[in-house]
Amino acid sequence: MINQFKGFVKFGIVGLINTGVDFIVFTLLIYAVTNIPYLVAQMISYSCGIVNSYLLNKRWTFKAKNQSSVQEKTRFVIVNVITLLLTLLILKVCSEWFGLSVLASKLMATCISVLMNYVGSRYWVFTSSKVGGI
Repeated sequence: MINQFKGFVKFGIVGLINTGVDFIVFTLLIYAVTNIPYLVAQMISYSCGIVNSYLLNKRWTFKAKNQSSVQEKTRFVIVNVITLLLTLLILKVCSEWFGLSVLASKLMATCISVLMNYVGSRYWVFTSSKVGGI
């Protein structure tokens, strides 16, 4: 249980880094590029964190020492595509149906997707890893 908590904390730190990149790119695209739809901005900004997320989570969070397999990479992409689709849905519902600002909707989508991404990464992508490095 302690190891899983350590792994989740590390996952959270990596997530904060990725979320920072995601929010910065999203905000720049929305406010600096005037005609870009927010759902397109979300796809671009979310994609910016995927490579960093994979490398940091594989090596640091889950201490996976093995060579990356095609199956592991495929599972990682699947988890992140599902997470991206979930964030797109949450963004649309929160902003268009509930009238929240795009940034508030983005925050809501991010909070909900973190847990889903952790569970998918821990229990399906990096299954042979030692959580928390122990």
